Amino acid sequence: MGSRVKLSFFADEATPMLDGQLRLAASLGLDRLELRIVDGRNISTLSEEETRTLARRLDDAGIGVSALASPVGKVSLSAPFAPQLALLEHLCVQASILGTRNIRIFSFFDTTEADTAEVLDRIGQMVELARRYPVRLLHENDAALFGHSAGRCALLAERFFSEHFALVYDPGNFVWGEGVADNVASCW
Repeated sequence: MGSRVKLSFFADEATPMLDGQLRLAASLGLDRLELRIVDGRNISTLSEEETRTLARRLDDAGIGVSALASPVGKVSLSAPFAPQLALLEHLCVQASILGTRNIRIFSFFDTTEADTAEVLDRIGQMVELARRYPVRLLHENDAALFGHSAGRCALLAERFFSEHFALVYDPGNFVWGEGVADNVASCW
């Protein structure tokens, strides 16, 4: 086989089963996956032992992990926060087992400008947890969440950008959530 391209993708959008994801990656010459759904389950639901088994399967296939695509922060701001921190800590352990330091996160549903301080406090606690492991949280600008706009993403970056926090820019989300069709020019 020729050299592999240093790219990553959500293979679960083609199939929820890992064997199919690995075949697809190999057929495309890709060397990494961003793990979200593995054998029909979200990566965050795998136990540590299941994660070790997954790591062996990936290693046997010669596929690395670019990031874990977590559901952390994809809950209402009114939901209890402690379970989100516990889930993030579990993902930090999984990231170590899988050889990545990147974990995708989100910034809570049902927010208004009045909720800015609460969102910043929660993201700050998440960044502190990331420092302890150390991992890098990758905030996605998903629609209907606090970080749905370029301005709010800029606020998060101004406050937290570091080796433990960065932004994931999905231009489709600004189109879908904000109707900003020229978002590469106006938001990037």
